[in-house]
Amino acid sequence: MNRAQFLRRLMAAAVFPAACASVSGRGKDVQAPAQSHRELAAAMQTALDAQKAKHGFPGASAAILLPDGSMLEAATGFADVEKSIAMKPGHRMPMGSIGKTFIAAAILALVQDGVLRLDDKVHTYLGDRPWYPTWPNADAITVRMLLNHSTGAPYDYIDRPDLLAKLKQTIDERTTLAALGVTHDDYAAALSGAAAEFPAGEGFHYTDVNYVLAAMVAETAAGASIEAQVRKGFLKPFQLSSIEAQRKTMAGVAPGYLPEAVAQQFGGLPLKSANDDGFVYDPEFEWGGGGYVGVAGDLARWGKLYFSGAAMKGSYLAEMHASRRAEAVDALGAEYGLALQFIKDPKFGDRLFHGGYMLGYIAKTEYLPRYDLAVSLMINTVDLAYAEIHQSLLDLAVAAVAS
Repeated sequence: MNRAQFLRRLMAAAVFPAACASVSGRGKDVQAPAQSHRELAAAMQTALDAQKAKHGFPGASAAILLPDGSMLEAATGFADVEKSIAMKPGHRMPMGSIGKTFIAAAILALVQDGVLRLDDKVHTYLGDRPWYPTWPNADAITVRMLLNHSTGAPYDYIDRPDLLAKLKQTIDERTTLAALGVTHDDYAAALSGAAAEFPAGEGFHYTDVNYVLAAMVAETAAGASIEAQVRKGFLKPFQLSSIEAQRKTMAGVAPGYLPEAVAQQFGGLPLKSANDDGFVYDPEFEWGGGGYVGVAGDLARWGKLYFSGAAMKGSYLAEMHASRRAEAVDALGAEYGLALQFIKDPKFGDRLFHGGYMLGYIAKTEYLPRYDLAVSLMINTVDLAYAEIHQSLLDLAVAAVAS
């Protein structure tokens, strides 16, 4: 199994349709009393501890955002195994590809402001870059296709041995990609000259490089860095204070633990991803494909904001859903829209979510419109059981709200 196959397997694991609670909810008008909050918080902690005992992951944190705005948080295991530091709800972890929701939100905000359109051709914004004319389907791809992975891009930039070698060099020399002369254009140029996997807009292939180009489009259109746009448009207004663009030196980040088999998929990376100063590798390599750290509580807040349509003024949910690719079900087990994974569950109704993977970490955030409920989970290792763990928390929350 190569890296691309492994990443698709991780994303597909985000869907766990089995073991749904049997409930008959009354929708958004349901308000759980304080006693129920305490009981649910205790049940949440018990469930998370039980999952830790069952699966043996180092540590995890989780959050449930209830319809009345109450936030319930829990943590289990260790943030740092070697130092016996207990995992706390305040420990930050990378959210992996969930960071794509910020890139899509920045694009959608520019659409709301009339700065660009989803069906604009990408060459309008990036056509003057030397690598762009020979990019797969360069003349035909649109901004929307970047966001729903229908460009036909056949692989990802991290699959290039030269870029993976640069990532490993940041570990060996304790430096950054920027110091080694690696730019975001290098990520995109890795696909220059490659044959498209399918005609533009006629298939689905999940790859971070699509969101690298989307971040570039946002920067070109707005005349500001994508980090500044996300910070000004979403992180500050909604007081998501723990969420920050990831960089090599960061405080308050729980180390991630990479299983040996996974480390070998990436050419033999260190099994422990962080120390007291931050990451041992330069996490900037993820950039537009993810690129953010945070705590589970803020991740649940953001999940509700983005997936409920409250992340910005104006209506953008219709575009998110109109852009869903049914072909993604074969690859991911869910349809994929604008940084949106979607399934229609016979018991829970619409499920809007996104999973995320980073070296040594895995996460998921989900919003259920029927119950106005958001749940997030972050684990400091790569554990394919994360969907089962997330589902156990979702079952508890839905049963409590619908009772």
